[in-house]
Amino acid sequence: MSTRASTTDPPAKSEACAVTRLQRRPVHGSVVLRLMPSQPEPHAAWAYLYPVAGTAPSQARHDTELFLRNCRDIPDGFDESAVLLVSELVTNAYKAMLAESLAGVACIDLSLRLFRDHLLIEVIDSSPNLPVARLAENAEAVGWRGLAVVHRLTDGDWGCFRRTGRKVVFCKLPIPLPEENGR
Repeated sequence: MSTRASTTDPPAKSEACAVTRLQRRPVHGSVVLRLMPSQPEPHAAWAYLYPVAGTAPSQARHDTELFLRNCRDIPDGFDESAVLLVSELVTNAYKAMLAESLAGVACIDLSLRLFRDHLLIEVIDSSPNLPVARLAENAEAVGWRGLAVVHRLTDGDWGCFRRTGRKVVFCKLPIPLPEENGR
């Protein structure tokens, strides 16, 4: 019998550096604020509702690839990072929704909003549980490291907030500027 935790068991509470980034207000440029006059207008935007099903992460990855393929001036490799981030956040939402017996809205919303210098990714679900990033490095850890990947790829620019009884988890993936691509 193995003493390793399965991928479905949450890590022990004693793990160092568990972080929840709850904000009081929506992130600037959020899809939930899109009708406010002071919000920036994205160059491109896309949103979709997924059923709470095991196919949601793979469909979200596919849709993100299609969205970015149709956007202009996306640097090489950017789409791979964006697809990975979407996959991690939608998978977390799916797992959170499965763990709850929720009445009401039973879907996972994905919003992609492309601005000049970043891609804002927002995943909205009805689970009351806030995401917790386990940022400690542990070579033997199995599972529960998705938000550590999000933290690393976004230089820590991620968080969550509540809106109309739902939870919004977001991250901003910086777009390398043209002069940065030539280095």
